[in-house]
Amino acid sequence: MGVFVLLAGKMRPLGGLALTVTVATGSAVLAVTPDSASAHAYSYSRHGRILTYLGRDFDVPTSWRVVDLTTHPSACVRFDVHAVYLGRPGGEQRCPADGVGRRTGALLIEPDLTRSGDTAAIVASDHRLAGEIDVTGPGITVTASYDGDADDRATVVDALTAAGLPPPPPPAEPDLTDLTAVPGPFHSSAPVQVMQGTNVVAGLGFDTCTAPSATQMQAWAASPFNTVGIYIGGSERACGQTNLTRDWVAARARTGWHFMPLYVGWQAAWDSLTANPPAALGRRSADDAAVQAANLGFGAGSVLYYDMESYKTTAQSKAAIAFLSAWNTELHAKGYRSAVYSSASTGIADLVANRGRMTEPDVVDIAHWNGVADADPKATPANAWPNQRAHQYIGNATGSYGGVTMSIDKDYMSIDIPVCTAPLPTPTTHPTPSPTSPLFPSTAPSPSTTSRLPVVSSVPPSTVPRSADPRSNRLGAC
Repeated sequence: MGVFVLLAGKMRPLGGLALTVTVATGSAVLAVTPDSASAHAYSYSRHGRILTYLGRDFDVPTSWRVVDLTTHPSACVRFDVHAVYLGRPGGEQRCPADGVGRRTGALLIEPDLTRSGDTAAIVASDHRLAGEIDVTGPGITVTASYDGDADDRATVVDALTAAGLPPPPPPAEPDLTDLTAVPGPFHSSAPVQVMQGTNVVAGLGFDTCTAPSATQMQAWAASPFNTVGIYIGGSERACGQTNLTRDWVAARARTGWHFMPLYVGWQAAWDSLTANPPAALGRRSADDAAVQAANLGFGAGSVLYYDMESYKTTAQSKAAIAFLSAWNTELHAKGYRSAVYSSASTGIADLVANRGRMTEPDVVDIAHWNGVADADPKATPANAWPNQRAHQYIGNATGSYGGVTMSIDKDYMSIDIPVCTAPLPTPTTHPTPSPTSPLFPSTAPSPSTTSRLPVVSSVPPSTVPRSADPRSNRLGAC
């Protein structure tokens, strides 16, 4: 096959010299070196263009952006735009602050030297809740994202098939009328330090689209922030998470960082909740969030946040509350604390309006960009979630500390919830309580004065007061 590059929307043959060209979309620069092992090339295809990389031919639409990560290691790998990313993602990507994006067709194609043998089996799996197909084969790993549209999934499946990578079977459609609790991680060996890093937090925090590298986090030890928000899963998680591993979480906890584990999936604003039974989706999301959290070391007892972006209509409001009530119920059944992030004027206002008529979250995270670093006390009644709240007070900001600059949202944390350290109740396969029945009221634990000091508790776990929080019997002894 001849080697081609795309210039001004047309295919041109390329000689033997290295050449840097700009793809037609204008936002990605490709270094094409035909004699290099990492070279990639284009040719025509019936439905788009053939992109040759790592010895395989991927058939992708001509409108998709192509990003060479070897040439541009700081490029942000996002799955909410049509794109093909070639190479290993950099550890210090220049990503925006916003971690929410509607997933769509995209491919991340990486070399995998650990599976370079010709006899290595090709393994493909489809994770419907994440909107993601993962394929590993000899010398290659592919992450393919898609939205809920069948045509979108078919596009990435066709690209994999053209490259000789067998796609996984279509994911089984979940029974959204089945309210039986799905088995999940109820017990965990995660250290109390990691759990407490979500439960006892006061001061400033930040969140950003992709987890920063260890070097970036070390540099930001000079910042005023003591908490980092990380996106642990969900079908609308926009950015790739190259750095986010169990070891990353444990290392940050050892150096005193606290955490906001954020899960971002179905959104009322995009009508994915009004088109499906919202309570069933809330339960499924909580089940998956518990799995993703446990994989990262956040054991039962940790606070997990659902990111529900702002919405507009009455139908969306009703769907959001049904979904979030089920999310809270299911997380409680699995021994986790639940939190909800949303706009002060929509999601948070609806939580206030439905107190006593739904399963309430343990923590609210109030999006109100008023520039005031406080707990935003006027966003809820005085007796609602005191010392169980966060406030995102600035969005899409830029911070620079220790010579490292990142795009972030800024948060104020005021959370003091006892950490459950005793074994949790044995899991049951019986349905958990109805999402419409309140599990427990909001109460006010004592204020916290925690700063970014090592998050090892100064109180031995065995002496944590069991009577400090009347909800403890619901979640296991604390």
